[in-house]
Amino acid sequence: MPIEPLRVEFTRILAGSPRWDMKVNVLQVSDASEHTLQVRALMSAADSGSAWDLRCEVREKLLAFAQKNYPECLPRNRNELRPEATQARPRDGNPHSGGGRNEPGEKPRAQL
Repeated sequence: MPIEPLRVEFTRILAGSPRWDMKVNVLQVSDASEHTLQVRALMSAADSGSAWDLRCEVREKLLAFAQKNYPECLPRNRNELRPEATQARPRDGNPHSGGGRNEPGEKPRAQL
């Protein structure tokens, strides 16, 4: 993800928030690896309640900015489902039996 557009957006978000006290405005890459980039956003507010609300506001708006402008940079999970792994098998192995026998001490199951 390009950092400079993220910094510009971060500053724009802060400038538009009444919670920001205009003292701290720092966005820095705190870690990078082959597949991930960790960004640290520092900001300040007049009191702890305002600081918490400001952090949540900034996090949500930066995420929306990344989703809109750089969706390819956000994590995606890809899973492969195999047909044989997705079908539940009854305990007796017969897919048409409705579940097989009850285990000892188990309540009887209704079958449709």
